[in-house]
Amino acid sequence: SVTTMCLTPIAAVEDIAPLLNSFSLLRFPPEILTEIMVQLNPVDRTHLALAHDSLMEVDLKAGHRIFSKVCIDGDSQIEAFDDAARYYRLNLNDIDVTPATLRAFFKHSSARELSINGTVNEKVEYKLEAALRTLQFGNLLVFLNDSAVRILSSLSKSRASFGKVDIWWQKDLKELEQAREMLLSLPAMEKFLIHGMADQAVVDDEIVLSIVRKTSNSADFRNCNKDAVTAKGLVEVYQMVANSSSSINEVHCDASTTKERQFLYLLAFTLKQSGADRATIAKAVERTNYEYGAIHMHSTRKIRDSN
Repeated sequence: SVTTMCLTPIAAVEDIAPLLNSFSLLRFPPEILTEIMVQLNPVDRTHLALAHDSLMEVDLKAGHRIFSKVCIDGDSQIEAFDDAARYYRLNLNDIDVTPATLRAFFKHSSARELSINGTVNEKVEYKLEAALRTLQFGNLLVFLNDSAVRILSSLSKSRASFGKVDIWWQKDLKELEQAREMLLSLPAMEKFLIHGMADQAVVDDEIVLSIVRKTSNSADFRNCNKDAVTAKGLVEVYQMVANSSSSINEVHCDASTTKERQFLYLLAFTLKQSGADRATIAKAVERTNYEYGAIHMHSTRKIRDSN
């Protein structure tokens, strides 16, 4: 039910066989073998698992893996690469791949990156939820189609925070309202990037402000509709970035030159209305710049760090 192969030659596998006989390792119950497996480093664990079919079976159920990357790819496939250069493929359409199998395989495991690319049959999404429920991951790379919207919505409900979230909008995405709801429901993030929505006015004031509030480092809205975010919304984003109690360092947001002029005028007007003098207004404008079709806003902390 799980396809596994080694991506690099393992020269020491044959050295394990004598040990299996001399120490009667195969006579140990599965619970003891599992404990032995999880205590080994990834390379030694691979050596041991490849030495005998029964040990491979124990290994697949043991969990406690460190993956460099886990991919939800193609048609209902999960692909994983671990730190011992082993490759795993799990077909969610396979009746032998059950939620219990996936929970055992991924239990107490972590991945530096989770990638969502492709589609998952709605009938087997419950299996995917079982796999991801026990997997801890750092960064999240999403090629956003209707299937990915559902997956990311489910992840957002079960996670307190994400690391870096990188979303690539796909042209075949049809459920725009569900995509909006998913973006609004994202948990706290370290960094956020979204690309490729120039033809859709989905990323508006509400979504940009929601994401900036939840992001601790930087937020980047690239190739988005240049008129979906208003000058008023951009001023509110600036006030968040400039706020000394806010942790976010910078925001990049695509905007037309007309929108940039409207933003700077409204920013100066808003600051003047609040009692700011000319020097303060000038410094505020210095913390924003416009290039390559985007407005860039930097916090005072970012400026101090760069100096």
